[in-house]
Amino acid sequence: MINQIANYYKRVKTIFHVTILIIILFIGLFSPLQITPVLSAAQSADLPLNLIASWSPSRIGPGSVSTLRINMENLNDYVVDQISFNFTLPENVYVMNPSINRTTCEIGVVDAAYGGREITFSQGLVNRDSSCMIEIDVSSSEVGVYSFTDNILVTYANGNNFLTIPDLTISSGFPGFLMEIFPSGVVINQTARVTYTIDNTNNSTNIYNMQFNNILPNGLVVADNPNASTTCPGGQINAVPNGSIINFTNVGSSQLLNAGTSCTVEVDVKAVAREDFIINQSELLFSSPGIGFNISAGKANTALTVDFDTAISFEKNTENYWARPGDMVDIHYRIQNLSRDEEMKNIEFHENFGVLLPGVVVTNLLTQDVCGVGSELTVTGNDTIYFSGGNLQAESSCEFIISLSIPNDADYGDYEFISSNISWEINGVRYDGLPNYLRLFIEPVPIFTKTFQADAEPIYPGDQVELIYRIENFSSIDSLSNIEFTDNLSEFLGDNSITLPNSNYCGAGSLSISYIIGGTTTLEFMNISIEPGGVCEFSINFTVPSGISSTNYVSESGNLIYTFNENNYVGSTAIDTLQIQSLPLNVSRDFLDENKIPGDIVEVVYRISNESLTGENPGSGVDVDSINFNENLTSFIDGLVISSIPQQEGICGGSSRISGTNNVLFENGSLAPGESCQFSVYLKIPDSAYPGEYGRLLITNVNFQVDNRTLSDKIDGAGLKVGGISYEMNISSSAVYPGDTIDLSFSFQNNTQYSMTNGSFSININNWISGLQPVGLPIADMCGIGSQVILSGDDEDELEVSGISLQSGEACEFLIPLSIPINAAISDYNGSSSAFSFLLNGVNLQLLPLSENISIGFPFTLTKQFLSEITAPDSTIEVRYTISNNHPSKVLTDIRFDEDFDDALSGLSIESFPSSGVCGGGSFLIENENQIYLSGGSLLPGDSCTFSLSIHIPSDIGSNTLIESATTTIRGIIDGYEFNQTDVTDSFEVYGLVIEFTGNPIDVFDPIQFNYRMRNITPNEINFDLQLDLNKIIPGLQMVSDRQDDICGVGSSVYGNTSLYAEGITIPSGEECNLIIEVKLPPVSPGHYASVEPEIRSDSPISSVYHEVSDVFVFYRTLLIIILNNSPFP
Repeated sequence: MINQIANYYKRVKTIFHVTILIIILFIGLFSPLQITPVLSAAQSADLPLNLIASWSPSRIGPGSVSTLRINMENLNDYVVDQISFNFTLPENVYVMNPSINRTTCEIGVVDAAYGGREITFSQGLVNRDSSCMIEIDVSSSEVGVYSFTDNILVTYANGNNFLTIPDLTISSGFPGFLMEIFPSGVVINQTARVTYTIDNTNNSTNIYNMQFNNILPNGLVVADNPNASTTCPGGQINAVPNGSIINFTNVGSSQLLNAGTSCTVEVDVKAVAREDFIINQSELLFSSPGIGFNISAGKANTALTVDFDTAISFEKNTENYWARPGDMVDIHYRIQNLSRDEEMKNIEFHENFGVLLPGVVVTNLLTQDVCGVGSELTVTGNDTIYFSGGNLQAESSCEFIISLSIPNDADYGDYEFISSNISWEINGVRYDGLPNYLRLFIEPVPIFTKTFQADAEPIYPGDQVELIYRIENFSSIDSLSNIEFTDNLSEFLGDNSITLPNSNYCGAGSLSISYIIGGTTTLEFMNISIEPGGVCEFSINFTVPSGISSTNYVSESGNLIYTFNENNYVGSTAIDTLQIQSLPLNVSRDFLDENKIPGDIVEVVYRISNESLTGENPGSGVDVDSINFNENLTSFIDGLVISSIPQQEGICGGSSRISGTNNVLFENGSLAPGESCQFSVYLKIPDSAYPGEYGRLLITNVNFQVDNRTLSDKIDGAGLKVGGISYEMNISSSAVYPGDTIDLSFSFQNNTQYSMTNGSFSININNWISGLQPVGLPIADMCGIGSQVILSGDDEDELEVSGISLQSGEACEFLIPLSIPINAAISDYNGSSSAFSFLLNGVNLQLLPLSENISIGFPFTLTKQFLSEITAPDSTIEVRYTISNNHPSKVLTDIRFDEDFDDALSGLSIESFPSSGVCGGGSFLIENENQIYLSGGSLLPGDSCTFSLSIHIPSDIGSNTLIESATTTIRGIIDGYEFNQTDVTDSFEVYGLVIEFTGNPIDVFDPIQFNYRMRNITPNEINFDLQLDLNKIIPGLQMVSDRQDDICGVGSSVYGNTSLYAEGITIPSGEECNLIIEVKLPPVSPGHYASVEPEIRSDSPISSVYHEVSDVFVFYRTLLIIILNNSPFP
């Protein structure tokens, strides 16, 4: 019958298709309408490669870099290989030198010579249903739009296609972005200087908001002294020593690069690895009127070669690469022997500084034994140093410093000092290395300083501080103008105000402002001008905030930005240290019982300590005298008075005294460094007090003297909490299931001397859980006549409690059953009440809102477990399922789920299963030997059921090892509502050979044995060879066993020295072989040494190998007791 129905539908389908074809032919013959065939999904999968070319970015400035990206997408169900194409870049467009030419294709060769125009890709391969790409950096300095007039032919093994490349635009409205590095070749640990140039010379429009973020390649870091500088106005460089990022961002009120000009950003970097680097800069962003905001101008590339052959690191640097005529500059030299084994002798070099800088004088140098005994450093002609006789042990280094006195008449400019080649001897053979480089800028750089001053030292919180800024124009010829800088004092300023200088403090139009952004207080000074040889000095004043930590605050301003001789410069920062000492005295107040009610006696404890020796005040300590405070108790509660003072005199110093009635007066306290004291005062809470917290914001000053200086602080303490009216809300069970009912209970108590009336609060239950329903409402007179619980609001979702009244000393409680909706989502729900409002003796009061949490759990669960984590091909594994009905009162019915084991692994099949009577009568259905369906199961409240299936592993599993099997969503019905649980997953691993290694604790004085246990868990015999490099476990480890034959099958052999070789191993199915060898341990320190997995070779493929390896643990017998106390070994 089923076959007849199927054949009927096939005939109907055929008639339908023929009819449609006739209609299409009729339209094609008698209508001008053009019919375009539409490919089906299957047909589209037979299309050739999908090729897309793009530029990143597609518009750049002259000299910038754009990346050509060609993406190749294979939508077929087969591999496309032998892909090749070639094309020529348009004239004036060339492959960047250097360029990061790369491909993500598994196979493929990119050929694009630096500086050339020819690009070739060959031998490419793209896997089925995947994609890959090639990327090539290109550049051009000529403005124009560059087009590829012809489509590019792309050929491959089973077809061809055409590639269209879009236009690339070199725009004069965009700045060029270039990068160079000097020197371009260094040795390891040597520095080089990267210069970024933003070139706006071809542009007729000003640009602003320039920024970039350069992530250095691995093995290249920011130098220990970055010596960062820039001529770009309004810019700030962020380059952390030994970091991997050079960031250039906005700062100040403007960042404008005029049309027709350029600027540079320079930072020193250091090579810490021996390789060739291509530094590929992320894009330069800029803004320009008429173009937009944060537009990319393109990228920049440069290259650095790190010498691979030399065994020496030779470098020099200085703390500040900017100097003025007449300055003294320290030059730091460092020589490092990179060899691990060989000593270097007779290290030599020389350097003439006067060739570039006539009149320079070398001074302050240590002449003898600067780099090993017998080494010598001499000066010839005041400007040339000679270093000789240096010697360094393997992996050691030396450092020395010389000083250069810059002549007063030195010309301004950029000086690149290059040493001679360094040379040395190893075992009598002479070697030559590379020179080192240092770039020094001599300019009339302004002198910029900041200095903190106070009337007395140390500076304590509460003291007045003056911060003096000083800018000196070093030039006697030219003025400085447009000077501006910023300073961030938030770290130690807090919310305290600042007194800024008046306008025109340094030249007409000079201004200062203070602004807060994101909690950071920034000062900005601008429009400063200084005449030739002049000085600008001004100050700000502020108060050190109370509570600030005792420390040395290193305060650094932003860079000084200025105009000199019509050029814009970014100069140095100003740095000074503000030393703040925490106040030595700490006074605290604590009320010992927060549950007091009106009329009770409460104890308050005052603690006073001299902390000048501890915590944040380490040092010799100071005496604190004349400690006084007067705390007004009526500021807490009107009527709060002292009940008693256990000890009134001599408790905090011999002359100290405590007194008062409605105040706590403490006088004449004194404490030596490290001393502390405490005293108690008992207070009576007035009967008329209302519930609440009092004095939480009360500020009581404490005055004291240190070294005849009068200081002050505040008492640190919480307020007084007075109870009397208690209000609680509780849930009978925080963990529930959909359809449950739980109790929401409330309790109230009046411990005051007054009557409480008109108590009310509300809870929006729909906001708590949508569909939550109270049961048994309304409730009346549960807490006094007239009290009630009702549902109100337009949607009747507001649980309103009102009219609660309690006489003095009375209490009440009530509960409201809540029905959890059957369709409630599985989640945690937090519900809150409104504030509890009431009248107490005619006064309106409130208690804070209360909250409770309801956690709704899933009413049933499915767990799944493969009973073995490891199995073999062509074997059987058992999987166990457990279904649990977690609901305490509801029956779970219509349980059903399905699982397709073929999704986890093709060929995975079901061998045995319980066909019926599963989980309360459910039954299984098997399809195609790999799909199983459970339906019709049921479970009583709290019940569970467990059943198992046997799964057969195919024999041709190949290299698949980790098998993850996911069960589709399990479903069940409770009270007519269907619940769905997400996928449940478990996994097992398939192996052919199991190798277990043990080499448990090795005493260097004992015979040493390694044991490799090899088990064949496949259904077939396996044959293989094994090889293991013992040096990978412990360098110098050697096998000392004699050759062993026929140990793992006839014809097998085991031999070796620094490597273990086991050849011709044969292990039948289900059997094992133990390979035991003796090894000799080299001199080695005690500790754990990681074992390694041996290499397996076999003509007949072994599906996979499971390695169970343990670390090698080496100890000395004299350390045995100590080590084994915490040893992981039995």
